[in-house]
Amino acid sequence: MKKFILSLFTFATFTLAFGQGNNSLTLEQVGNQNFLDQTQEGTGNTAQISATGNVNEMSSQQKGNNNTLNHQSSGSNVTTTLVQIGNNNNTQQLVTKNDVKLVASSTGDNNVVTQEIETASSEATVLQVGSDNKAIQQMNGATADNNLSIIKQTGDRNIGTTETNGNNSKTGINQTGSDNQGFIFQNGTTNNANLVQTGDNNKASLRQEGNNNYYGAPGDDPNLGIQQLGNDNIIIGKSFGNDNAIAIKQQGDTNNVLAEQLSNSNKANIKQTGNLNVAKVKQN
Repeated sequence: MKKFILSLFTFATFTLAFGQGNNSLTLEQVGNQNFLDQTQEGTGNTAQISATGNVNEMSSQQKGNNNTLNHQSSGSNVTTTLVQIGNNNNTQQLVTKNDVKLVASSTGDNNVVTQEIETASSEATVLQVGSDNKAIQQMNGATADNNLSIIKQTGDRNIGTTETNGNNSKTGINQTGSDNQGFIFQNGTTNNANLVQTGDNNKASLRQEGNNNYYGAPGDDPNLGIQQLGNDNIIIGKSFGNDNAIAIKQQGDTNNVLAEQLSNSNKANIKQTGNLNVAKVKQN
């Protein structure tokens, strides 16, 4: 295994490219206004990237199978784009300061992307094309407010999970294919969730705890909060708190909806088009 270690300081621009495989790469940005572009090609590569300054930008690509890409940022105004092309790859991102933009993209099968934001006013996006992939997003921390998280998956048997603990945040999951699962959990006030699945045998599960939360943006078409287009799909939606709203739309046959709202001044809008569909709504 080959090992490479590189540190970048203020006002630095650097481009790296490694091939063959089984390389271990450590990249460190220390200072402000840095730009880094790194590419690894081959099998069994590992890249460890960290940024401790502000106004930094980095782009990292891995092409091959069984690769690992780790990124950690403790600075503000950082933009990071991570790309993996191949199978059985793993991406992990961790952010501990405000105003960070993360994009992780994987093309292939059996890939895993994990994004964790422990602060406020940041954006996290996962783009996956292929089957049997997993995307996991966690927005946690004492000040994890005003965050935006998006998961887009195209393929079959994919799993998308987003957990938000904070206020005024927005979450969106869009899955195209069959046998996919989408999970959204939000804890806080004035949060928004939007989940769309197109295909058959999919499952959507959403849970909100707190007040003034929505499935679907206020003022938009209320039927687009949770939307499934296809057959044999399942939606489970639960909200705990006051002044919450759930909007669900299913189009197809043999679909099921279970919606529960536990508290006061809540609203539910359920629309099903097709045959042999079942909807259960509980408000308490």
